[in-house]
Amino acid sequence: GWLKRIVAPAAVLLLCIAGVGSPGPARADIPSADLLGELEQRLTKPPVCLPSCAAIQRAMVKLSADTLTVQLDINAADNVAFPLPATTAQWWPLDVRDGDHAAIVSRSDAGQLSIALKQGVHTIELSGPVTHVDRFELPFQTPPGSVSLDLKGWRAYGEQDGHLRGGALQFEREAATVGRTAASLAPEPITPFFRISRTFEFGIEWRIRTTLARVAPQSGSIPFAIPLVAGESLLDGGVRVADGKVIGVLPPDSAEISWESALATVDAFELKGPAIADWSEQWTLVPSNFWHVDFDGIVPMKLAADEAAGPRFQPLGGEVLKVRLTRPTPVPGETITVESVNLTEQPGARARRSTLSLRLLGSQGGNYPVRIPDDAKIFSIAINGQPQPIPSTGTSLPLPLIPGEQHAEVVWESPIETGAVLRTSAVELPDRAYNIGLNLALPTDRWPLFVGGPLLGPAVLYWGLMLVVIGVAWLISRIPTLPLTTLDGILLGFGMSLANLPSTVLVAAWLLMLLVRQRYADRLQGFNVRSFQLIQVLLALTTIAALIALAASVPMGLLGTPEMHIVGNGSSAYDYYWFQDQAQKNLPGAFVISAPMWLYRVVMLAWSLWLAFAIMRWARWGWLAFTAGGTWKSRPARPPFAPTSDQTSG
Repeated sequence: GWLKRIVAPAAVLLLCIAGVGSPGPARADIPSADLLGELEQRLTKPPVCLPSCAAIQRAMVKLSADTLTVQLDINAADNVAFPLPATTAQWWPLDVRDGDHAAIVSRSDAGQLSIALKQGVHTIELSGPVTHVDRFELPFQTPPGSVSLDLKGWRAYGEQDGHLRGGALQFEREAATVGRTAASLAPEPITPFFRISRTFEFGIEWRIRTTLARVAPQSGSIPFAIPLVAGESLLDGGVRVADGKVIGVLPPDSAEISWESALATVDAFELKGPAIADWSEQWTLVPSNFWHVDFDGIVPMKLAADEAAGPRFQPLGGEVLKVRLTRPTPVPGETITVESVNLTEQPGARARRSTLSLRLLGSQGGNYPVRIPDDAKIFSIAINGQPQPIPSTGTSLPLPLIPGEQHAEVVWESPIETGAVLRTSAVELPDRAYNIGLNLALPTDRWPLFVGGPLLGPAVLYWGLMLVVIGVAWLISRIPTLPLTTLDGILLGFGMSLANLPSTVLVAAWLLMLLVRQRYADRLQGFNVRSFQLIQVLLALTTIAALIALAASVPMGLLGTPEMHIVGNGSSAYDYYWFQDQAQKNLPGAFVISAPMWLYRVVMLAWSLWLAFAIMRWARWGWLAFTAGGTWKSRPARPPFAPTSDQTSG
């Protein structure tokens, strides 16, 4: 019994202890996506120094007939994979060492060899055979600070004064290997081939612009050594000259390279086509106004319509082009051409304002003297819109000109005396001028009578019209019974054409209608009533219209301006324009003969008085003509109504 009493509590106690001391279920915390991304960025973060984490301090190349050894002194600022100057397409080393230990290298899909470097200074040595190639290239993605070469049986390109030019070194065996070892299956590099275009520009200074374009291979650097043309001097620093040749390297990422040279001035020179196996050339000769180009030996190519002028040649190997140059003999001529001149003058009450505009084309700079009237007061001088200083004395103006096209303008005023003749100002130029325009404005208080100047200009048509009026007046005065003498006809046409020309025809028609009415009065008696009345009404209306026209001409003549019918070259009543194609030194002159406007008013007043008396004479005759044979004809009255016999009996 006691055993049960002891065992039962002990069992309970053990169970409690077991429940308290037993660990909970196992649980793991998975990092979030942001935390994993941050950890990935920390692990894959590139060095801060990129892309300059490593640099080649010095490259030493030792090349013999069988082996190439390249030693590189590299400083690495961090752990980095550094590209080596070796590709499967050119040359591949069999041994790569980092100091005394074998290096860890890798090759990319493009065949580029890289080495894993730790931070610090490294001496990398690459070595491999070259018995299977006669030419190859070492491309440096990171240019070395200095380059030293030790060559036996090889020529190198791309190195100048201990520095790399063009990003790669090219090597070519001095004597091609006769026997090939069959052990290597590496492909033979493509022989470089390129195309050269030389453009000869014969200007004031002769220039040669040369462009070397890649043909093969399509990638990699191409060394070149192009012979200079006789008399050629290099002006470009991108290439260099050695032993009479332009030496350089076409970079691996470039399709062409260009340079410029100077060419000595000679009477003739020759160009010879290179061997076809080396490269191809194209020559273009560009003549100028300074040199005439002749050639023989090669037929030029046919150029497209949109190509630049100048013969172009595509020589074959050994073909020779002979070029001869001659300077054209200069023909004496003017260095300044006056393409156009315009003289505009606006007379005022006491002075007139004159504006001289010149459009000049010059091949040389200098002063262009223009002489204006001695009594002129210069207001402004402008060249291409820029004000110029005004001379303190004299009226010979030296206009400063530079080569090219320029526009000059001179404005001045000169005193003017009101007179019957108004002339344009006298202007003198040093040489011949072309396209000369003269513009003259007449004050509105003048009565223009005649104009004169160059053939292409205004004309006063009024005097020609007066000749017609005189002829018509003489013919009308010969008509019997017409109360219009020759003087009457001339005076009527003179005043009406000055004030109201269209009404002249109406007045003449009115007089002729009355004359016909008078002469054929007897025949009108045979007309029926309606026709007779229509003729009389028509004559009455015409008479009223003619009298109104004559009455309206009086105030138009007294208060208006004379209509002189001035036309020609865009001219009007008070603005006149003349044109002449050319003149020698002195500009052509133009003039206007005018009278004061008050004289026109007096003439028109006298004409109005004459017209009043003339109308009185014509009115009496007109009434007689209008009433000849009767003034009006009425319809006959109806007979009185008369009853018939039947109506009477009823």
